[in-house]
Amino acid sequence: EFPNRQLLGEDVIWNGNDDVGYHSSHRILSKGTHLGDGSYGKPTGKDIYYRVIADCACKNNQVYDEWIVRDQGAMVRQLGFKPKEFAQMIIDKEGGADKAQQLFNSSSEMKSDYKQSVVPDDSAGGKYSKILKNIFKNNYDFSDYARAATIYWPGNKIGHGREDIEKFWNNLKNTLSDIKFSIEHVGYLEEPDKNPKASIRWFLEGNHSEDSLDFGEKSNKNIFIMGINHAEIVDGNVIREWVLFDEVAIWNQALNSDQIAGLAGAGAAAPGISVVNNGDGTVTVTFDASEPLDVDTINVTVAGRPAARPRAVMAHCLSSFVAPVRCTESVKAWSRPRAS
Repeated sequence: EFPNRQLLGEDVIWNGNDDVGYHSSHRILSKGTHLGDGSYGKPTGKDIYYRVIADCACKNNQVYDEWIVRDQGAMVRQLGFKPKEFAQMIIDKEGGADKAQQLFNSSSEMKSDYKQSVVPDDSAGGKYSKILKNIFKNNYDFSDYARAATIYWPGNKIGHGREDIEKFWNNLKNTLSDIKFSIEHVGYLEEPDKNPKASIRWFLEGNHSEDSLDFGEKSNKNIFIMGINHAEIVDGNVIREWVLFDEVAIWNQALNSDQIAGLAGAGAAAPGISVVNNGDGTVTVTFDASEPLDVDTINVTVAGRPAARPRAVMAHCLSSFVAPVRCTESVKAWSRPRAS
């Protein structure tokens, strides 16, 4: 798709030795022209640039594990899409929310022969690790950033000074609730006559419970983010920071809940749904919607059985109340469950 793509290496932060192997974190600025048909659609002829950070575990001159974060948000914006729009295109291309490819998340297989070495607290990696953890605590004042610090944020956004840095990080943090933030890997490089550097790979997980400019209306969906950062630290303060995560992947997760949210009326929260096999040829489906369901029909598919087919159920039976309801395969109707 980008036949003239160039990879401009900006930095490599590495640790290790020949005996135990190496970990290297490569920050790359890619540039190219969209000239071919493929996953980014028909060729637009547009010139784009975007960053990629690749964490590599290496031994005996071979890379045996790699973790990559690409700035998809920057790519698709330059090609004429919004990240939300492009995420929906991916979902549609894969056959809809039910068939869309499962994204990498905290439950994914992550076995690796690579083992993190000990990181001294007073190293650039130790200091930056502490700073990132503090960001996701309440009332952090960003005083660990130099007054004239620069931040490079996904979407090719650039911020200058503590105020911009605080805005970028808090916009992300305040979109989620019940946050789980973890440091997955810490690298650092301290060389004579050069600024100390750190590379950190992190996971962020939480409920998309707040509206935001960056990620739209709340979806109440669990969102998982893998990010990789590079930073330069002088006298204990961050002077430059590169933050990478995939905005399209975040939208993909939020939009995958729209199939459920669409059952509710306009402006209503997505109803939670649970399905229990009763073991007697029936299933119990429980909605916990906070608003009446305003749709004409609901298609119920009984999967895993010969000649299974969707069954249209009149939704007016549901529209007058918000309570657990029951659907059985033999009875094409919905009714309130009996009180126990």
